[in-house]
Amino acid sequence: MRVLIGQAARFTVVGVLLMGIDTGVFSLLHWLGLALLPANSIARVVAALASFWLHSRYSFAGHGEERPHAIRFGRYAVWWLTMTAISTGVLWACHQSFGEQSVYAAKPVVEFVLAVIAFFVSRHWIYA
Repeated sequence: MRVLIGQAARFTVVGVLLMGIDTGVFSLLHWLGLALLPANSIARVVAALASFWLHSRYSFAGHGEERPHAIRFGRYAVWWLTMTAISTGVLWACHQSFGEQSVYAAKPVVEFVLAVIAFFVSRHWIYA
């Protein structure tokens, strides 16, 4: 149980940093005039690269079986593509339903929900 709590705490600290990176890059790019879909995709790529490295080195260091980074990164890439599709779809729906300003409020909420799910996927599949 202590291991789970420690991982969750480290995952949360890293996640807050990553959410700031993701939301900040997205907001800046969109504010500068880049369309919603490419702005979100670029922001997610930047955060994803930081995420894989930080979670490998910090959140889940020493967890699970020793696997080559290529296997973990492959699993991470599959999960990341799934989360990106969900995130982008929700933001697009908000934009269409509630207008452009709604995406700024929706982005952190969407990413938080995905982060909670990602902890368990990471712990039991990616870094297991």
